[in-house]
Amino acid sequence: MSCKDNRGPFSAFARDIVAFAGRRLVGLALLAMLAAAAEGAGLLLLIPILHLLGVTGPASEGGGAIGLDGALALYVVLVAAA
Repeated sequence: MSCKDNRGPFSAFARDIVAFAGRRLVGLALLAMLAAAAEGAGLLLLIPILHLLGVTGPASEGGGAIGLDGALALYVVLVAAA
């Protein structure tokens, strides 16, 4: 049994992926990180919108409650712009 066989199935799988994808794997990893960051930013945008709705406490004094329809529309616009 060679030393390569003792590394396990995960290392064999990783070698196969690198052999198949090559340099495209780096671009794919960067796109996955960018997508994760965009999703995190979208979730962070929900916090002030929920505060406007009064979900996290009393509705803000300045803007008043915008309602669920307005909050969802605002969220869709902000995520589409990002």
